[in-house]
Amino acid sequence: MSKKQYNNITIYYHCETIKSDTILDNLFKTISDILKNKGLSLPNSNQSIYLCKSDLEFKIKSITLKNGVIGKTNYLLKRLYIKSVDFEHEIIPPQDSALNSRSITNIITHELTHSYQFEKLGLVSYRTAPSWKIEGMAEWVSNSSSAKTGDALPLYVKGESYDNTINCDKELWEKTFLYFVSRVRADYLLSYKQITEDVFWNTKYDTDELDKEIRGAIIHGNYIFDNFVFQDTLTNE
Repeated sequence: MSKKQYNNITIYYHCETIKSDTILDNLFKTISDILKNKGLSLPNSNQSIYLCKSDLEFKIKSITLKNGVIGKTNYLLKRLYIKSVDFEHEIIPPQDSALNSRSITNIITHELTHSYQFEKLGLVSYRTAPSWKIEGMAEWVSNSSSAKTGDALPLYVKGESYDNTINCDKELWEKTFLYFVSRVRADYLLSYKQITEDVFWNTKYDTDELDKEIRGAIIHGNYIFDNFVFQDTLTNE
């Protein structure tokens, strides 16, 4: 693999998939800007990002046996692995046609957010933090979800996770939906209520009560997530 250095970030890539340094330059600048706009910084420690050219390479390098994983961070080794990407269009195709494709910048930003979290919290606090905070913040920073908002948000407001209108494998959808809900919670707290990051980490939330509060704010039009506006009341509470 070839490599290019950006301060303390080293990007490893294949020349046959990335034929111009400009692609990497733009990628790094975009990611840095996304983090900065959310009040975060790049990790302080050295980080290595591996852009894989095949699913097999990704699975071997990241030691990932599960299907559907598109990015993985090894916190102790400070290495980030990204699944094979269509760099011409800068996307990672979805696992299912009912889901969103993800951009390479979204996924790298998501994984770098995990590295940032690990540095900020330390090993023990990071490993014991609620997964919805860890994944929700990473999705909030990258401002993207695999689940489509038009499908997932109405279900969330109704307090459901799946119905027969979702044209997607149920197990895959429900896993994706959990990430979506985590992003909604993080966005509500960090963007809408504008709490500080320290308050976010240090507060023990009752997620049932938090979800009820968020649903109410959505229904009454006080909180709009991802520019999705409800035209009527969608609640069974």
